[in-house]
Amino acid sequence: MALTTKRAVRRITARQKVVMSWWTSLPAPRPDYITAFALTRALKSPMRRMGAALHALGWRRLVRRVHGRKVTLWLPPGSPITKRPRGRPRLHPLP
Repeated sequence: MALTTKRAVRRITARQKVVMSWWTSLPAPRPDYITAFALTRALKSPMRRMGAALHALGWRRLVRRVHGRKVTLWLPPGSPITKRPRGRPRLHPLP
């Protein structure tokens, strides 16, 4: 059964409130990124439910390799972390 538009908006709004209240409860030097696993534990809800609410609040999702494994990172609004450029890094900078 498909969700009605109003019902979907209510669910996303409720999840946004959960995310905002959790984020404001963190101590002052907030992290620049959070793993999907840590968000799942902190919000007590699976990421497949919270993804739309996070995107609506301005969070960005980034996939990076950490110790050879792909890890999903969520970046809060205003995070200084940027997406890496495609390709291999240069061994020597151009003159």
